[in-house]
Amino acid sequence: CLCSKSGYSWICRDKDKVVMKIRAVIVLCFLSLGLNAQVSLLPIQEYKAGDSIHQSAILISAPWCKWCTKMKSHTLEDNRLKDLPRKWVVYQFDYELQEPILFGTQLFEPQSDGPHDLAKALWGRENIEVPYFIILNDSNEVVFEHNGYLNAKELESVLRSKK
Repeated sequence: CLCSKSGYSWICRDKDKVVMKIRAVIVLCFLSLGLNAQVSLLPIQEYKAGDSIHQSAILISAPWCKWCTKMKSHTLEDNRLKDLPRKWVVYQFDYELQEPILFGTQLFEPQSDGPHDLAKALWGRENIEVPYFIILNDSNEVVFEHNGYLNAKELESVLRSKK
């Protein structure tokens, strides 16, 4: 170490302690994230396929949809979802979003007169009904889909059944 040659070896020892403390704080932060909630709500722009830490789902919604709002504010915030055996990330996707989205390796474009191209691709048809809840596997394939409102008890059952 250059520090010991220059008579400042105490800096290297303190540096190691600082690095260990930083690592401990990072581990504690990740652990506390798991204790606070098992379902996190993130924007669709943050979606990453193949996340082995989290199971991924997408809630396609619209700002004018009262059932979509209720699902976000009641269902996804319900305490019964905090005891799930696995951490889930639900990506919120406004189907009228007016910006391009990179999903996997494909870029999907917004439409000025209708649903976003990604919403149509996930839904599998032109006319989209919201709320639309889907669960994807690591290859971005839909393994569960539900059109309509899910209450917390129903969603908990669905999430527990998916591994």
